[in-house]
Amino acid sequence: MKSLIQLPAEFDYNLLLHALNDYKKPRDKIRGLIKNKDIVRVKKGLYVLGREYNKPYNKFVLANLIYGPSYITGQTALAFWNMIPERVELIISMTTKRKKQFETPVGRFSYLYCPKKVFSIGIQLEDAGDQKKF
Repeated sequence: MKSLIQLPAEFDYNLLLHALNDYKKPRDKIRGLIKNKDIVRVKKGLYVLGREYNKPYNKFVLANLIYGPSYITGQTALAFWNMIPERVELIISMTTKRKKQFETPVGRFSYLYCPKKVFSIGIQLEDAGDQKKF
């Protein structure tokens, strides 16, 4: 679908509605796109493009979009910097909100509570490509 190609790999409901603004019933179209696996619903209001679009999503960017404010930490950060040999499947983040876990079609995301007064200590913004940061 031509209008989906223009979307970033990770996008929200509003951006999807904008891409489908030519349709009379965009919600019905969205349901069809999900059913045909053109898009994957990560959680309510957050999507990624299906595999056939060959636009890989970034799990670190998704982690920040799923539950925020948050930042990657723990084994996830160590694996990103190649400081541990293991492959990390669970994306671990810190947040000022309460502790939470998400099981999604694209992976598992865990968020640990961090007090606001120390939340920003040591944060380093990294380039995720496509003009996105994590």
